[in-house]
Amino acid sequence: MSTNITNITSEREPDAPRSRQQSLGVFVAPESVAIFGATEAPNSAGRVLMENLIRFPCGATLFPINPKRKGVLGIRAYTCLEAASVPIDLAIVATPATAVPDVIRECQASGVKGAIIISDGFRNGGAPGAELEQQIVAELRRGQLQVLGPSCLGVVCPRTGLNATFAPAMVRSGGVGFLSQSGSLLTALLSPEWSDHVGCSAFISLGSMLGVGWPEWLEYLGNDPQTAMIGVYAETLGDTRAFVRAARAVTPRKPIILVKSGRLKTTACDTDGQTKRLVDRNDVLEDLLCLAGVLRVESISDLLRMAEVLSTQPVVRGRRLMIISNASGPARLAMDAVRREGGELAVPTPATAAALDALLPSRTFHENLIDLRDDASAERFAQAAAIGTNDANSDALLLLLAPYGTIDPFRTAELVSHLNLNRDRPILASWMWGAATPAIRRVLNDGGISTFATPELAVRALRYAWQHADNLQDLRQDSASRVEVARLDARSEGERLVETARSSGRTELTGGEACQLFAAYFLQASETCVADNPEVAVHLSAALGYPVALALCGRRDPLPADVAAVRLHATDAHGVIRAYRSLGAIVREHVGIDIFPRVRIQPMLTAERCIVSLHCSIDPHLGPVLRFVAVDQGEVVPGSQVIALPPITSESMQRLFRRRRFGEALQSLCKRHIVAPDLLGQFLVSLSQLVVEQRSIKAVQIDSLLMSRERVVALGPFVRLHSSEVRDVNLLELTPGCDSPDLPRAEPSEPSTSVWS
Repeated sequence: MSTNITNITSEREPDAPRSRQQSLGVFVAPESVAIFGATEAPNSAGRVLMENLIRFPCGATLFPINPKRKGVLGIRAYTCLEAASVPIDLAIVATPATAVPDVIRECQASGVKGAIIISDGFRNGGAPGAELEQQIVAELRRGQLQVLGPSCLGVVCPRTGLNATFAPAMVRSGGVGFLSQSGSLLTALLSPEWSDHVGCSAFISLGSMLGVGWPEWLEYLGNDPQTAMIGVYAETLGDTRAFVRAARAVTPRKPIILVKSGRLKTTACDTDGQTKRLVDRNDVLEDLLCLAGVLRVESISDLLRMAEVLSTQPVVRGRRLMIISNASGPARLAMDAVRREGGELAVPTPATAAALDALLPSRTFHENLIDLRDDASAERFAQAAAIGTNDANSDALLLLLAPYGTIDPFRTAELVSHLNLNRDRPILASWMWGAATPAIRRVLNDGGISTFATPELAVRALRYAWQHADNLQDLRQDSASRVEVARLDARSEGERLVETARSSGRTELTGGEACQLFAAYFLQASETCVADNPEVAVHLSAALGYPVALALCGRRDPLPADVAAVRLHATDAHGVIRAYRSLGAIVREHVGIDIFPRVRIQPMLTAERCIVSLHCSIDPHLGPVLRFVAVDQGEVVPGSQVIALPPITSESMQRLFRRRRFGEALQSLCKRHIVAPDLLGQFLVSLSQLVVEQRSIKAVQIDSLLMSRERVVALGPFVRLHSSEVRDVNLLELTPGCDSPDLPRAEPSEPSTSVWS
């Protein structure tokens, strides 16, 4: 029997915050509602709101506020809140923007619990509108009024009957709580094309979020017993870290499906703090959402489809899909889509193959596709579906039907829906080419089978289902392994080095201090390898490991363009001395100075080595972000850029290597015995621990992280600190239930050689 999300309820946790529940509950179940701007003027916002509140009674007493009228649509009007002489739970504000600050002030003075600001014309109206927003914020700081908006569509709650929006109808009641910054989501919910399984417990339009925002509503819906799933349409996430913390506390109990429009971008500064540029953070956001267990989809249609799939289908166990079809062409397109989306075709077990042979004596397998041929009847189709759904080698079943003359689409749907289907795996269907009438979709949906217009859409939904299962698995494992043993001696040593630098008025560690800091966390590091004499060059080369390359550096006197001031493949101490003397001869010949030259020493990139460029910085919106990219013999490894979000663990690092394209590049290097992934993982975990514990660090940059089979060495690590005026920064805390103070809003200045550039 399929599970209908309309009937799902979830137990309120014993420790749910009652004050938050009560304060936001006023937006969905008020007992008294004041409507500022209520009017009878045709096509006005105030009239539409009044008509909806009357047409869809929510049990609340209505108090239209209009100083120019004695009544609105047959209901007595009041000049102000004081004239109403009763406590008001909820105020709905639909006045001109210029009047809103005074309305909020009046609500504060009268003890109103919540206000929905429908009015528009604020920050999107230029400087005057932005000033009005600041006035509203100033008023909110003086009291306890909870505000939704401004520039929002309002609130719809089918279970209480409240429709405080411009929507012409009531949305279908159900178990999905919707949070949106776009009215298009509400329009989609009112469309008759969506099945009865996508019902709404509440629709909340957040607008500009001057008051309550994503974290508060995620917490509220997460503890709402009538909400089994949360759908989110976001144009901006605001405080992304707060969003992630709130989502991470909810997703172990209830799915969160997110549509994020556009790409997340923030503004950063270069090293002088002057030049600003936009930096793409979309890939970082993807990692944050995965770590929080949030399923991100690409469109509102995807959101509604996945709400239906997750409400009616079990969580997938793996990525093996069995396809049963009476048309080979669409089935092959579905097969191609499965491969593109990272799935695989299920290989039937011998028992399944024998049963299919008995049913279809002339059948043939096309790459594990069960092709019933175009003469299949409804009975044969249903029998094949019954065989396929019990196959132990498949994790999901896709049924494709083309309306040939030999098959009755409705009869087939009835037979399939009444089978004793195996409900431990998802079953999806596509009745193609106009065969999926509303009646057929209803029959299949009632039988617990999700329907799609095309095979490609069905496979796309499976891809999202796979991602959702991966996110939940990672969330469970990550929560179990999040806490690691702190190295107290390392922390104290790091704090000592930081305090030394700050007491000297510095915001950067010297090369030696950076190496000491790394050593405290068992990270091998070497200072920037510059030598002023042959003996130092030999010492540094031995520390780096042979072979090395030497090059002149720091010369103010330019050398001729055709002079090669680089010496490669010094394989021992004698080779280093010869290379050093050769570079000194170049200086004497072309510059006329007989001194020991300054040379930079770098490891040679041989078949046994590669280099990773590594950078960790505190993003003002996303918290700490670590990026690295592999270089193999001087060339960037395709697809090797990867992002990790401290704090990380050995387990999360291994999952990252497996799930990202970086995993393929890393596997290639491992097969050629260039790198040892365990060593790289240990290095990154330790670096993550360093960044988490040393909260005065603003950025860590390693342009060259030398990797081989034996070791991982940071060459010339660069460590920048927050100024002494900035308090210690608390990093993004991902453990459910933990909270941390906000980061300072100052934008980070980054080294000009950052791999983010």
